[in-house]
Amino acid sequence: MKLREYFSSLKTLFLSIAVISLVLGVGAIVVVFAVVFLRSVLIAVLLAFILVLPLSITALYYLEKIVGRVEEE
Repeated sequence: MKLREYFSSLKTLFLSIAVISLVLGVGAIVVVFAVVFLRSVLIAVLLAFILVLPLSITALYYLEKIVGRVEEE
């Protein structure tokens, strides 16, 4: 494996970890605030699902575009 390919795959790995961490972090914050303010776990989980799902889909879409650019280089 060439050095450039190695760093390219590392960059992709770190970008993937960053996107997953961002989505999970936002989901956790939404759940905590919803539980604290609404006092209902079910509503909190549904709210987190509704808010985090579009964010995760968007993040994965942009991650695919970034990974495609990294692989082209």
